[in-house]
Amino acid sequence: MYKTLWAVVILIGLMAVTGRTSSAAPSTTLTSPVIVATGQVLDQTAPIAKTTIFTPSQNGLFRLSVYATLTKPNSNSSSEWNYSLFWTDDAGIESQRRLLISNNALRGVFNWNNPLYPLVFQGIAGAPVSYSVVRIGAQDQTTYSLYYVVEQLQ
Repeated sequence: MYKTLWAVVILIGLMAVTGRTSSAAPSTTLTSPVIVATGQVLDQTAPIAKTTIFTPSQNGLFRLSVYATLTKPNSNSSSEWNYSLFWTDDAGIESQRRLLISNNALRGVFNWNNPLYPLVFQGIAGAPVSYSVVRIGAQDQTTYSLYYVVEQLQ
């Protein structure tokens, strides 16, 4: 009887080892987006002319994240700062312009409800990706800081 019991235990053990199937997902290597450009402009008081952020070395999908803050606001101002992005995709030259910050805001307040950022776009190899910042309204002694990161997604 003990021999039979041991034979069953060994047989079950062998079946468990050899007949085992894995329910785990296949192993894949996850990669993070690659940062291709970063920049910051601190305590800016003037518009920024069209400036190249980077030029893609290959076609791909990119994601731009932009953050801006007023470092010296003017609550009596009615002007605002606008950010424009320029790039080239399969359809040709593209651009987007959005409100970056309104000067009648308090210190540190910026536009959270902006549908542009982060922006995913297609970039074409050899075609520069650029930005500019313009003031809409009268000069008003405000200052702002601007930060951006561009990641290659694909």
